[in-house]
Amino acid sequence: MQKFLDMRNERQIMQLVLKVTKEPGQLARVSLDTHGTREVQKLIETLENGKQVSLTISSLECGFFFFFI
Repeated sequence: MQKFLDMRNERQIMQLVLKVTKEPGQLARVSLDTHGTREVQKLIETLENGKQVSLTISSLECGFFFFFI
């Protein structure tokens, strides 16, 4: 995934963000995995617009809310 993110364009990043934020909590679950942590960090580093940032933040907030209740 990191290689993909290095060779991305804005449309591809948006498609990826939409996929990983589609299921509530999915992105948070991935981020709790040893390898997934770095992947989520790399994804966050490559976000290019407010919509991508907003979707990612919402997905992480939702996911962590469910984990810690």
